[in-house]
Amino acid sequence: MYSNKEIERELKKWTIELDEIELMEEISSSPWSKIHRALVRGLEAAVKIIDLEDLEQSIVDNMLREVMILLQLRNPNIILLMGVCKTPSKLYIVTEYLQGSVYHLIKQQQQLQLNDISLLMDTKRALMVAKDVSLAMNWMHRQSPPMVHLNLKPSNILYGTNFQIKISDFSLCKVKQGSKLTGQAGSTAYMAPEILQNREYNERSDVYSFGISLWAMLTQRDPYEGMFKSYPEMVGAIEEGVRPPIDQKWSNRLKDFLYMCWHKNPVQRPSFQEIIDNRMIEGAIIHELLQEDMDSLCFWKSVAKERTEMGWEEFYHGFVEHLGLDSSVVPLYSKEIKCLKQMLEVGEPDSNRGTVQLEHFARFTQYFGPITRHGGMHPLDRMWDVCTMPGFRGAMSTNEVHSALAGQKKGAYLVRFSFSEKSCYTISYVASSRSSDIGNIKVLYDGNRASYLYKGGKTVYPSFQQLITRHQPKNEPFREPMHGGPFLALQLKLPLSTGAETVYLAVPPSLFKHI
Repeated sequence: MYSNKEIERELKKWTIELDEIELMEEISSSPWSKIHRALVRGLEAAVKIIDLEDLEQSIVDNMLREVMILLQLRNPNIILLMGVCKTPSKLYIVTEYLQGSVYHLIKQQQQLQLNDISLLMDTKRALMVAKDVSLAMNWMHRQSPPMVHLNLKPSNILYGTNFQIKISDFSLCKVKQGSKLTGQAGSTAYMAPEILQNREYNERSDVYSFGISLWAMLTQRDPYEGMFKSYPEMVGAIEEGVRPPIDQKWSNRLKDFLYMCWHKNPVQRPSFQEIIDNRMIEGAIIHELLQEDMDSLCFWKSVAKERTEMGWEEFYHGFVEHLGLDSSVVPLYSKEIKCLKQMLEVGEPDSNRGTVQLEHFARFTQYFGPITRHGGMHPLDRMWDVCTMPGFRGAMSTNEVHSALAGQKKGAYLVRFSFSEKSCYTISYVASSRSSDIGNIKVLYDGNRASYLYKGGKTVYPSFQQLITRHQPKNEPFREPMHGGPFLALQLKLPLSTGAETVYLAVPPSLFKHI
């Protein structure tokens, strides 16, 4: 594919001197290479060191070929090659430094060892990773001539700061240049049937691996785990059309997308360009997050189409119209709309700018839906009742809860969202004379009846406040709500707007008993 002269000429342009590389700790190793974190020209990088003396020339040529491929692929979702250093005995390949692989995250999550909750691989995260991967793969496939990766799997999907996704490992990559592509390549569980059968293959084989990889991210499991007794049995089943089990809780849109990607017939699989142009992944995200609330799904798709975000004013006008309200009744500067904007995490309360993210809207519908009138109330009413309730603090981490209740007397309590269960709140309270003894009680919101009940209980209440005041746990009464947090002004029932300019007051919690 590349002549020795072409490789030598190109490497010369990207040469980094050995004394410019300051090696740090080792990250990983294989029989013929080691990867170190390093400082290169003052920048953090990853350096792969290959011992050339112990390798056959064909393996060395393949590594140099991978370098040449990376030099051609400049894309935000493809690992960046920064340069190379070649000595008589070693080859140093310098790339950007990334945090780790998606596969490693999945394993940590399986073993309950994931310490950073922001890295949790939930359904939305898996689909967002898939979206970035599709952009990278499409970039490869649209090269002239096209490039086929042939080894796409979670261990070759890396993440950096802010969870930016990069695909890596182009050692098996082939350039589609005139001749037919044949021969086995990749990891069996992720390998397309046509490759397993040594038939001709093309870019659609990468789409198959993409579908299996997405399944692995969605389930945090290895494909075909525990399904077969032997390797030949697994290969035979894949060739016959057996695929990993589908979770019936997934939306039909997501199921159909997976079925298309791993179809036995490569012609029936979508190209990555089609996946992007038709917003297939965005559509799957929308249906997955809103599948339990058809009214919210219809509203979002009527305004945002297949987008996963929309402008604040676009959302406001569409939402008010959907509720059948007049914008003069709930104008942009009204207290309810300012509360809604804060709940949706859309910029500053007084600004008409900002973006509504689908996941924030989905969370809103879980706690205050349905987005229709129910029992004479619409979701803005239900949101206002909860947000102005004494002790409501919104989203809080466990550490923030303990900090807020530290030093308080028995019976002090606060109300917060519970993200471990859908449509669930948590009442956290001081359970004994020791303020460090924190109890938690779950409260479920039933959107179908727009009512609240204690988890495990039978009595339903039309409002959260009535649940607290009319029925409290035996021997553990909720005595003193802990005010504060982002909804402080709402809990005090202060006017959020004068009709022109909003005025905010900072009130210390100690003054609440006098108000």
